[in-house]
Amino acid sequence: MPERHLARLWVLVGWMIWLSSIIGWATVASGFSLYAGHFLPTESAWLSKSLVILLVGGLSAINYFGVKPGARTINFFAVGKLLSLFIFIAAGLFFIQENHYSVLKWDKGEQAATYGGNFYAAILLALYAYTGFEFISVPAGEMRHPQRDIQRVLFFVLTVVTGLYVVIQIVASETFPALATSDKPLADAARHFMGAAGGVILGAGALLSIGGVNAGIALTSPRSLYVLSADGFFPKTFSKIHPAYHTPYWAIILNAVLTLVLSLTGSFQYLIAASVTASILQYIPTCLAVIVLRRYKPEQERSYRIPGGYCIPVVALVICGWLICHVEWKVITATAVAILVSLPFYFLRR
Repeated sequence: MPERHLARLWVLVGWMIWLSSIIGWATVASGFSLYAGHFLPTESAWLSKSLVILLVGGLSAINYFGVKPGARTINFFAVGKLLSLFIFIAAGLFFIQENHYSVLKWDKGEQAATYGGNFYAAILLALYAYTGFEFISVPAGEMRHPQRDIQRVLFFVLTVVTGLYVVIQIVASETFPALATSDKPLADAARHFMGAAGGVILGAGALLSIGGVNAGIALTSPRSLYVLSADGFFPKTFSKIHPAYHTPYWAIILNAVLTLVLSLTGSFQYLIAASVTASILQYIPTCLAVIVLRRYKPEQERSYRIPGGYCIPVVALVICGWLICHVEWKVITATAVAILVSLPFYFLRR
């Protein structure tokens, strides 16, 4: 059994999970400041950056004082955003015009000529909306019954989120004709059929939603660094646990600093592409690990077994390869450099 091959996969997956979490956090932190700018009296670069600093710094401070405060913060944001989305769906269903399913229409001509590029861009953006589910398993060591609960939560979350996305898309596209040209589509759609109050409700819901994503990554991201450090692939400083709050406090501090650097210096669109690329690159070794474990250790005890033999990981590898082929070269280059940075840590560990 080539344990060293699995060790390489583990290091790569752990590194990419941590890297994608930092890039993802920087992305949603920048998105929070962009969306909050629509509710401020004047647009100001320093004010937007101040919001990013307060958001990242505040969430890091909350998680510094324990996992329970971080989890409660996530729950608060989740309840707020779901409430606003349910109001949007419930009200919007009454304004959908009959026989007006524009989401299913296909216009030939110029749209057909630009379909390919728009399609690939839409796929990457859609994938960005789904990335992050893998972080559910990161704080497993602080859960009561992780082997039983994680697989159930993953299935439940992906099913509910997919259904919610579909319904929201239908309501938004069938009630707001200018959806494609809006930079805050749900708030504008709600304002279109609910008036000014609808725009405020969905605007606040959007900020709560983005804040919830920030809170989730603030909780899970330092744990990825902690595990890498505890396994000897990073300096032991980042696996130190606070004696009173039982949190990886140095990992939390480093995560906050790196996230602030990226969010204050990188563009929002570039960060999205980099986040998706980093996520895809962590899925690839994960699929390879499934194949290797099934080939060399079929008898190993598992809490969950993927059905279909090699079919699912092989299909997933093909999809990941197809997606990587449509990412901009500058994003791929930057991600490759980030992977190369991890190699010294691996060889020093050996």
